[in-house]
Amino acid sequence: VVGSTLAGIFSDRIGRRNMLMIALTGDVIFFSLTGFVKSIEMMMLVRFLAGLCTPLTACIAWLLDAAGNNQGIRARNQGMFGMCSVI
Repeated sequence: VVGSTLAGIFSDRIGRRNMLMIALTGDVIFFSLTGFVKSIEMMMLVRFLAGLCTPLTACIAWLLDAAGNNQGIRARNQGMFGMCSVI
């Protein structure tokens, strides 16, 4: 819930593409750090930060696709996005 709310606020201020790159970078960093933590407290912090970035990526990717493509391509991409969320 927090990550999705932040997605709208920050993407309006700095742009959707820039926010998508920041969110993807955060995903890579925080999910990579998950393998190197030494304590449960640090694991909870890293997973919380990763959890903030992951909804940002999904929301902004969906918005970029919906805003930038014609109707036929958008329908195909929305279907693929839906299938990926189920898998």
